[in-house]
Amino acid sequence: MKHRILFLLLFSYATSQAQFASFPTPGLEHGAIYICNPWDCPSYFNFSTRYEGDTILCGITWNKFGQYVRAEQGKYYMFVDCNTEILMYDFSKNVGDTVVTGDLGALKVMEVGTFTLDNGELRKRMVMKPLQPSVSQTYTWVDGIGDIDRSFFRASDFEGGHSQLICLRDTSGVFYHDPSPFLALDCDSLLCKTASALFDYSCSGSNLLFQQPIQKCRQLLLGFWRWRKFH
Repeated sequence: MKHRILFLLLFSYATSQAQFASFPTPGLEHGAIYICNPWDCPSYFNFSTRYEGDTILCGITWNKFGQYVRAEQGKYYMFVDCNTEILMYDFSKNVGDTVVTGDLGALKVMEVGTFTLDNGELRKRMVMKPLQPSVSQTYTWVDGIGDIDRSFFRASDFEGGHSQLICLRDTSGVFYHDPSPFLALDCDSLLCKTASALFDYSCSGSNLLFQQPIQKCRQLLLGFWRWRKFH
C-alpha cells in the first residue's frame, strides 16, 4: 500500500512538472506601452498586442499577434521564415540552467517558483539573469504570458527606451495589472479596437477619393466637423 501511494505521488509530481500553461488563452491581450528615451519622445506610446487567431505557415500552426508565435513544451518561438525561428522563452528549464534566447542572448535561471495572477491562477515563474557579469539586469518570466515586466514582445533600445507590460486580459476578464503607481493606465485605454473606416477610399496625390455612397461620407464628414468645432 505504501509503495502504491509513493508511486502515485511520484507520478502526480512528474505529471504536474510536464504540464505547461495553455497558450494562447481565448482572446488573450497584452496591454503594454513603450516608455521612450528622453531624446525620441516625451513619455510613451502604445505597444499593445492582441491574439488574432491561428495561421498555418510552412506546414506549422502559428499564433498571430501581429507577429507569429508558437508554443511547444514550454518553449515559445517567433517565426522569421520557413527555415528560421527564434527562441523567445523556455519554461522547461530549472535553477542553474542556461537559456539562449534570440534577443537577450544567454541567460541563467536564478529562481523558479510560481506567480499568482489576479484571478488566483498559478503559473510557473522564472527569474533570469544575463551571463555577462557586466549586465545587472534581471528578467521575470511567467509561463503563458511572457515577460511580466516588459510584455510578451519585449523591446528596448540602446538609449534607454523599453517596453512595459501594464495589464493582461482574456475573454474571462483582466487577470493581471501592473501595481506600479506611476502607470495609472487600464486595459480599456490600451486595448481599444483600432478604428476602421465604413467606406472604401483611395488616394491620388493630395486628393482622397471615396467609393461608397455619398451619404456615409456626409455623415462622417459632418461628425468630423462637429468634433473640430468643439475641440
